[in-house]
Amino acid sequence: MWSGQRQLAMAMREHRWLYALKAGKLGFTELECAWDAYRALYASPNARVHLFSIGQRESRDLLSYVRYGIEHLPPPYRPAQIDNAETDTLSELKWQMGPDDTRTIVSYPASAHISIDQSCQHAHVDELAHMRFPQETWDAVSTTIAPEGTCHIVTRGQPGFAAELWEQVAGIDNAAQLESMAADAKASPQLYPLFVDYRGRLGRDEVWRAAEATLRTPAGLAHYAPRTPAEALRGDPGSLIYPMFDPDRHFRRNPCEWKDYRYRYAAVDLGGTDPTAAMVAGVDRGNIQMHSLF
Repeated sequence: MWSGQRQLAMAMREHRWLYALKAGKLGFTELECAWDAYRALYASPNARVHLFSIGQRESRDLLSYVRYGIEHLPPPYRPAQIDNAETDTLSELKWQMGPDDTRTIVSYPASAHISIDQSCQHAHVDELAHMRFPQETWDAVSTTIAPEGTCHIVTRGQPGFAAELWEQVAGIDNAAQLESMAADAKASPQLYPLFVDYRGRLGRDEVWRAAEATLRTPAGLAHYAPRTPAEALRGDPGSLIYPMFDPDRHFRRNPCEWKDYRYRYAAVDLGGTDPTAAMVAGVDRGNIQMHSLF
């Protein structure tokens, strides 16, 4: 495995709920699909595994990876019944492990209230940041996991709900808190933050990144090969209305409550042929403080 995949594998062993924020093309989805198969085979009798991705095609692709992996396991580990699966469609794989033991893997396109009628032993949420309804999807998924189940978010960064969720779970600034989370991993579900930068794949270093910089805009490079979570969370260039501005450098965001600003302003730039932008800003002690930018 590449170094980034090893980091992910270690985190999978230590934490039941995991938020893996990553650079591009680190092999995380493939490794996560191996975990999906593992949970279906070994979690418990009648185990269910749910796979979620951006759309129907992407979610079905995940299921095809899992199916391929199970079908190509060495014979001692491959369930004999998989070759005569009870249900084998583009969206569901189901087979009997015993008289009263049915294993099920289902893929879902992201949407609000998805899969709320079924609980699962494992949920794989792929590219949460790029889903159309990330918050609604996560709110639904997070309520369907069995008490001893596992849940893994694997995504590249993007502004919005997924970035807010990362900032919430990554608000851990000392080793004692991290050790406490590891100790409590079996006691209560809590998302554990894991960020792997662009060096998580073999052959990537500063020389490689410098070469990539000649092919991409600064925003595109930061999205594909981020060095920090902040770079990853800025998203791809298409998510930036004004890519020349770096919100983390040009503005201090939400330094105080909205009601505490001395002056408050709203501005709209009608797009015409370009995107329309709106900004709400407050002024406190003479400094402009950006409250939100759309």
